[in-house]
Amino acid sequence: MEFVVIESGSQQRAEQVANRLRARGYQHFSPALFFMDDFGDSRPQDDKWPEAEDWCCQHVLSELKHHHDVVLNGVTPEPELYQAARDEGYHLVRLQLDNTVEPVLDQKLNELISAHQLHAEPWLQRWFGNIHS
Repeated sequence: MEFVVIESGSQQRAEQVANRLRARGYQHFSPALFFMDDFGDSRPQDDKWPEAEDWCCQHVLSELKHHHDVVLNGVTPEPELYQAARDEGYHLVRLQLDNTVEPVLDQKLNELISAHQLHAEPWLQRWFGNIHS
C-alpha cells in the first residue's frame, strides 16, 4: 500500500501530478477539494483553510484505515498521520516536485502506478494468473 505526499511550491503542478495518480486508482485529497462545488468550481475562502486542511487529513486517515492507496497534496501532514500510515503497513513516499526533472518524476510515477496495480489486482488472479485460455 502506498501513501504519497506531494510537496511543491506550485499548487497547480502538485494537482496535476496527484491527478495522474488519481486517474490510476489512488484516492486523492487536497484542501482545494474542500472548496469544490458540485460543478467542479473552486471557491476557496482564506478563513476556512485550516478547516479544509483538517477535513483533508481526516479523509486521508479514513482511507488509510481502509487500506487504499492515497495521494495527498497541499498539506504538510502531522507526524501522527505518518505514524498511522506506518501502523497500517503503508510505504511512505514524499514527492518533492520543485527540483525534480520530468524523466525522473515520470519514472517514479510509473513505479507508484505499478505498485498500485499489483495490489489492486484480485488475489486469485495474482496467484493463478489468467485461467481463461
